[in-house]
Amino acid sequence: MPYKSATVAAAAAVEANADWTRVDVTDGTWTTEDPDTTVSNLSNVGGINKCTVDTSANSKIVDGCVFYKELKNNDGTSINYLDSPIDFRGYVHLPGVGWATSDGSSTGGDNRPPVASKVFCVLGLMSDPENLPTPRDVFGAGLDTGATVSRLQRQFVYNISEATPNGAISVSTSALAVIDEADVTAGIRSTNRLEFEISIVRDESLSGGALSPADPPQLKWAIWRARADTGDAYNAISSTVFSQKWARGNSDKMYVFVAVGRSGTVGSSQDLDFDCYYQFQCPESGTNPSGDTALSGP
Repeated sequence: MPYKSATVAAAAAVEANADWTRVDVTDGTWTTEDPDTTVSNLSNVGGINKCTVDTSANSKIVDGCVFYKELKNNDGTSINYLDSPIDFRGYVHLPGVGWATSDGSSTGGDNRPPVASKVFCVLGLMSDPENLPTPRDVFGAGLDTGATVSRLQRQFVYNISEATPNGAISVSTSALAVIDEADVTAGIRSTNRLEFEISIVRDESLSGGALSPADPPQLKWAIWRARADTGDAYNAISSTVFSQKWARGNSDKMYVFVAVGRSGTVGSSQDLDFDCYYQFQCPESGTNPSGDTALSGP
C-alpha cells in the first residue's frame, strides 16, 4: 500500500529567541568600577558609547574600567544558574577605529582609537563583581587595537585557577587577519567586529576543588568569529576550549559586563567609541533535561 501520512494536531508555536540588547553604559542601569579613573568624558551618541581612556595599563582587562549590571528573570528575580543552563551571545564593535594596510600605503578611520594604541573593549559575564578586579567567575571576549597597525586582536578574559582566595585572571590574545591593499580594493578596511557565543551548563561528573563546588556549571568552550567593518564575516567560525568551572563566586546571580582600558604601557590617552550587543537566555520554569537519571540493570 502507498504510504499515508498520519493526521496530527497543529503544533504549538515555538517562542523566538530573545532580542539582542544594545549596551548604553550611560543609561543609569550600569554600575561602574574604575579604581584607576581609567575612563573620562563618557557619553552615548546615537547609540554608540564614547569615552577617553587614560594611560593606566590594565593587563587583566577587569582591572580597567568595568561597567556591569545584574541580569534577571522576566519577573525581576535574580537568576540561579546552578541547575539552569545559560546561553550568552555577544557582539563587540569598534566603529571609529583607525586602520592601515600592512605596507602603510593606505590609512583611514576616525582614530577613536588609532591603530596600534593598545585600547581594548571586552564584553561578557561574571557572577561576583564584588570581587573585582579578581572575580572568581568571569568570561569575556572582545577586541584590542594591539601594537600592529595592520590588524586588531581578539581577546579573552577568564579565570580557571583554583588558587585561593579568588583564583587568577588569565588573558588570551590572538592577532586577527592582516589588512592589505587587496582588502581595501574589496571595500574592507578593518576587522573591527567580534561575535561570540558561550554556554554555561551543569556538569554532573566533575569533582570539586579549592574554589569549585562538586558537579559545578562549566563553560566548556567559546565559539567566535571576526567580522570586517562591512559587517561581512572575515574568517571561519572558531572554537576555543576553556573548561572553566562556575558557581565559585555566586550561584544565584549573574551579571553582564563591559570592560575598557589599555592593554599595555602607553604614553598618551586615547578616545574610544564602542558599540556592544548581547543576547541572554536562561530557563525560568525549571523545566530542562535532567542529568541524574541512570539506566537500570544488574
